[in-house]
Amino acid sequence: MRPRKPGTFTSLHLLCFSSVLCCSATMLAQAGRGALSGTVLDPSGAIVPGATVVATDVAKGTKLSTITTAAGVYSFVSVPSGSYDLAISHEGFDTAVEKGISITVDAASKVDVTMQLGNLNQTVTVDESASMVGASNSIVGQLISSAAIDRVPLVTRNVYQLVQLSAGVAPANGTPNSSENPGINNARSLIDVSSYTINGSLQGSVYYMLDGSPIGVAENNAATILPAFQVPEDGVEEFRVETQNTPATYASGGGGVISLVSKSGTNKFHGDAFGYFRPNALAANDYFFKQSNPGEAPLDFHRYQEGGAIGGPIIKDKLFFFGDYEATQQTQLENGYYTVPTDAERAGDFSADSFTVYNPLVPDNADGTRQAFAGNVIPQQNLNPIALQFANKYPEPNLPGNGDTYHTDNYNGTGLDPLHQQKFDIRIDYVPSEKNRIFGRFSFGRLVFGNADLYGSSNEYDPNYYLNTTNSRNVLFGYDRTLSPTSELQLRYSFTRHYEDQTGDPRQNNFDITSLGFPQSLADQVVFKQIPTITLGIRRRSAAPATKTRLFSPARTVM
Repeated sequence: MRPRKPGTFTSLHLLCFSSVLCCSATMLAQAGRGALSGTVLDPSGAIVPGATVVATDVAKGTKLSTITTAAGVYSFVSVPSGSYDLAISHEGFDTAVEKGISITVDAASKVDVTMQLGNLNQTVTVDESASMVGASNSIVGQLISSAAIDRVPLVTRNVYQLVQLSAGVAPANGTPNSSENPGINNARSLIDVSSYTINGSLQGSVYYMLDGSPIGVAENNAATILPAFQVPEDGVEEFRVETQNTPATYASGGGGVISLVSKSGTNKFHGDAFGYFRPNALAANDYFFKQSNPGEAPLDFHRYQEGGAIGGPIIKDKLFFFGDYEATQQTQLENGYYTVPTDAERAGDFSADSFTVYNPLVPDNADGTRQAFAGNVIPQQNLNPIALQFANKYPEPNLPGNGDTYHTDNYNGTGLDPLHQQKFDIRIDYVPSEKNRIFGRFSFGRLVFGNADLYGSSNEYDPNYYLNTTNSRNVLFGYDRTLSPTSELQLRYSFTRHYEDQTGDPRQNNFDITSLGFPQSLADQVVFKQIPTITLGIRRRSAAPATKTRLFSPARTVM
């Protein structure tokens, strides 16, 4: 993804209003929840209608209950992910208990139960996890469980990188995402690369969901859809990657769906704290840099990440909270070589250069050849005052330069590319009764990154120095009400704002271009009041020697 041009910004407001879902027992799970259904049978295999079925969340103690239909079928069409115990009771039968039933995001599972003849005072318990079969839909996908999130090493703590564990999922750029390539001076390549294609689908056809609400935004530089923000690793319970046969409820997500569920509190307090520290002293040398610069120290690179999470009960079995926080501080040495005008060239004297400067203000000679300036020196009366002002803003050469024809790369500058990020989530869950569930979440993210100022702090003009501030906010409110054993009302309101503000050298803010000689009429039309960008000579700038590039401009003089 290329950085945005200096002085541009985008703003997107995404509102997802309430939706009503009237679900039958065979309908798939919706809105970031799971579903559970099955048939209750007696020992002979006959159906048992009118049995009471209670599903208890082991961690929270909350319950869901229903009654089997005339066909002996029970169904829970909207179940928060987690581990559940299932209890089935009916007059004339022992109470049957199935323990350790795992409900996962956007998955509809089926657990059939056989009851034994007896009475309600006796209980038959199955301690092993029930064998579940997803028989209610043809969706193909893979669950990325909390165990995988906790145990798989993630250098940048970006959980979206785990989607590549699913078959058919590839990064939109066609190559594995690298968070360790110092030559890519883009914060999303280092922290927030989250654009994927599924089974060869077009970019932009993958839907991103969090807690049942869409969070995808259009990225104009990459022509794709990205999640508006990244939830900290400690705040993600699990997520599912649906790769085939996605339902029509996802609208534009025909290529696939990546659906995350944020963590919530339980009846026990749980928390963690972490810190990852990678100082400059541990930065390995680059092979190509070592070959071209023998004896020099490796390029500086450090990353520090710290944060934590905590959750627990406010009112046991009723009200829960969860919060997480993550911060990143990273700097990376950037080394750039530039071609800048000498003192003589700033005065119009190019006599020391091997190329010829021609006068564009006089007609060509009779034989069609151009007329050169005498002695390769531009007379003072031909020097543009605005060009002189620009030339004087370039730093003085600090290297002799290369080449016989021109002093290429006669200036070297070094600096640190900044990257600072903070993000957190706060979630509240309230279960006033078996039929009502309410939850809300607020997510915050801010990322500041940019290029190093290679012209030095005393120089106010560095055409490649910029700072980008990316801000993300999301507010989600959800309400679930059980209307009947086969119907569920789900309401979701989600507001997402993702906006970026990128400017050039901050020291240029509110710069008055009339001080350079530009007319006031032009200054009145400038939206972002900064020094106009110009290009001079040959430029080479890189964050790592292995990825150095050369940009050539034929305008070797600005006079």
